[in-house]
Amino acid sequence: MADTEIRKGMKTFFLNVDSSLVLDELQLQVFFLGGYEVYPLPESHLISIENQIECLHGLFSELIVFLNIDQQLKGTTWEEVIFRCTGTFGRKVRFGVFHHESDSAKKRKIEETYLLKLEIQAGCIFIPRSRTRDIVTIQRALVANEANGRRKAIRMLCSGRLNFTLAARRYEARILDISISHLTCIFKKEDPQLETSTRISDIQMMVGGPVFNVDAYVLMKRVSPENSSDMVYVFGFAKTDSTELGIDESNRMLLIGLIHRYCSEHILELVRAAFQKRRQHNSLSNRGAPS
Repeated sequence: MADTEIRKGMKTFFLNVDSSLVLDELQLQVFFLGGYEVYPLPESHLISIENQIECLHGLFSELIVFLNIDQQLKGTTWEEVIFRCTGTFGRKVRFGVFHHESDSAKKRKIEETYLLKLEIQAGCIFIPRSRTRDIVTIQRALVANEANGRRKAIRMLCSGRLNFTLAARRYEARILDISISHLTCIFKKEDPQLETSTRISDIQMMVGGPVFNVDAYVLMKRVSPENSSDMVYVFGFAKTDSTELGIDESNRMLLIGLIHRYCSEHILELVRAAFQKRRQHNSLSNRGAPS
């Protein structure tokens, strides 16, 4: 997947995550299904928290960062970090904090500090030490912050393929991208000249290993910007036993898991590379500094 494409869209990072916040793969997939890209990052010993935020800002133009204020920082405070970062990034990065403090007076003090004094935009999340309530609380915060941006479904650029038989002829196509609701493709050899609204049954789709059997409607078609002799088709998934748009439940979570895993691996690799590059930059700068 091209870096420029995967970096688009709203990204939400939880920094300095420890064992008290459990966000497993399945729950992240559920968020992802709603268009929310959520990435928990454990404490990094490579670079400072401010360096991490700078790296994330350099990678992603739409960014929400939640900070674990239960974790102690060396040589500074969370209030100082947020004050400096909001001064540097302004509204380009939306900051929020999360904590497990249940005492009412202490919670009120935290809210006064971060919401009223520092005026953070993404909110102050109290996360109870309950797995079920953790998830509900985070989901509410994502919804309140419109953390899915303008997207209803996150798409994955890929090099999959599909085939189907229509009027006793077999057709093969190359998949360009896919989401939980639709895919785009270009036919390899022969264009079947499909009209919009045409329903195709028993499409065999191969993406990243698994084989999916799906039905779909032709939603639209357009000339490829790369080759005017190619036609790009957009297929919308259809329920097997009805005229409704949407993928069958048997394929739904398998496909969302595949897309989420693919996107997550690429995003986290970009982040790791940026952190490592910043660490090397810091090391060189420190080496060249006068003693």
